[in-house]
Amino acid sequence: SKKAIFQRRFLDLTELCRKVLLMVVEGTSYEEIALTLGYKGKQYAIKRKYECMKSLINRVINDPEYKRLSQ
Repeated sequence: SKKAIFQRRFLDLTELCRKVLLMVVEGTSYEEIALTLGYKGKQYAIKRKYECMKSLINRVINDPEYKRLSQ
């Protein structure tokens, strides 16, 4: 299933990317994410979220099983 592919590819991300994305999903503020993960500020936390999401999306859409399910 697409959900299983998403979960598998999420686990392929770096531990830091997984932490950022989980904190965003849990509703943690970007200020708190920056503080918790030692980032220099809110803007960097936002940037990391977008970079991690982009990486996750690329992993999912390039997954052979995802391509097969999307045909």
